Amino acid sequence: MIWGDYIPKLMEQITAEKIDLRYVIISHAHCDHIGGVAAFRKALPDVKIGAASQEKDLLAHPEHNNSTVLYGRSFTVEPDIWVSDGDTLTVGGIKLTFLETPGHSPGSMSVVIDGCVFSGDTLFRGAIGRTDVCGCSFDAEMDSIRTKLYTLPGETVVLPGHDEHTTIEYQKKYNVFNSYILQL
Repeated sequence: MIWGDYIPKLMEQITAEKIDLRYVIISHAHCDHIGGVAAFRKALPDVKIGAASQEKDLLAHPEHNNSTVLYGRSFTVEPDIWVSDGDTLTVGGIKLTFLETPGHSPGSMSVVIDGCVFSGDTLFRGAIGRTDVCGCSFDAEMDSIRTKLYTLPGETVVLPGHDEHTTIEYQKKYNVFNSYILQL
């Protein structure tokens, strides 16, 4: 199995627990985050796919999202909804607030939900996402962390796209990139 691919066990759990899945939100369009979208869309045709409009190029071109090179398959995704900075979406009683956090990709976004932020690959525990591939910008990522994520309350739980969770407070103290984040 590859990162971001369709996971049959997850589909089994959704079915067994009768989860009413309504949306799949794409934090950014690198292949390890969009590989399973087409299969989930086929299994759950009523589910809406959401992404930031700045990801259109990566979503539409396998050579830019690296799927062909890294996985030997071409991944493309056509979202049903496009979101922008500050947009909100309420699903049941849960409010999602979208923050544009470019840097790891042109349209990277984070999603704030009730004291948590899903940071995609913008912010990891003690580190940041890569900025050395197509469409990345180190300066934009530092600015996104400083002006969007580090302005969230310290107790906000950060749930990154890979590895373990952290908090904004922990990040402000221990992120190895803080000298760059805080100087811009």
